[in-house]
Amino acid sequence: RPPRSTPSNSSAASDVYKRQIYYKDGSYYPSMIYLLMIIVLFSAWGWATKGALQGLFIFKNLSIIQVVEPLSKLVFGLVLVFIGLGVVGAVLGLVAASILGAVLGMYYVLRYLNKTKSRGERKGSNVILYTPPLFIGIFGVTLIVNMDLLSVKLLYTLQNVHETIGFYQANQVIGKIPYFIAGVVLNVTFPYISYHAVKPEVMRRYASKTIKYILLFSIPFCILFITMPSEVLTFVYPPIYSHGAQSLRIYGIGIVSATITFSMLRILQGSGCLKKPVFVVVGWILFEALLLYMLVPQLGIVGSALSITISSLF
Repeated sequence: RPPRSTPSNSSAASDVYKRQIYYKDGSYYPSMIYLLMIIVLFSAWGWATKGALQGLFIFKNLSIIQVVEPLSKLVFGLVLVFIGLGVVGAVLGLVAASILGAVLGMYYVLRYLNKTKSRGERKGSNVILYTPPLFIGIFGVTLIVNMDLLSVKLLYTLQNVHETIGFYQANQVIGKIPYFIAGVVLNVTFPYISYHAVKPEVMRRYASKTIKYILLFSIPFCILFITMPSEVLTFVYPPIYSHGAQSLRIYGIGIVSATITFSMLRILQGSGCLKKPVFVVVGWILFEALLLYMLVPQLGIVGSALSITISSLF
């Protein structure tokens, strides 16, 4: 064990990273946001490759990724926190895991294509053409449902900003329940929509069932968020979080609307319509970014909730 006056290797590494991450005022929000953007980027690419594996019905390799990726998040995060990097280490662990998931997904897709090519088959030959639009769509939607929180961290400058961010993070954790449910439904139906894209009648049947089940699960949550936002928050969090009730009431409408729109875009992509969802997502991002820039400095988390709600409805 080194003497007290001599820093250990782990603490020295921690000091180096902190000098690179922290700003003069002691905050690390800007750098953390950059790390989160890297996570979003590689997570979207990973989801695109996993979508390709789903569409090809390669569920064995997909299950390997779905086991390895969360385990790597845990292992990388614990190791980096253990050597003294703290919160930054935990986030860097998520970065490493998202990169690993994207690389594994791309490896399995390319390996499958090489096997089919060596056998003279054309099955899955267009997967590389489909993957970039899938990536742009998933990356865009992931950015859309997270950029409101990032904007609060960047644009809201009142003294109680950290407390306000905590309230809005609580809103997101609860409010995104319909979004996550829709993701589960799409994970089940998307391969079949993609597989039957050449049979419009069958494809429409799967698409209509997908929207039906998403609405079935989403609408009750939307009603709950609108009518009893304070009760919903205090059911999960301490009473002080009821201060975020007004923004949850607005955010609940926005996230449900965004979930339905996102689901429709994914169905369009699965049916082989690749370009239109990309244009919609890009326009959506620009419109929401403009609203966030205008509303967050003035209205705080209410303005952030209004931005995602207005942009998703339009």
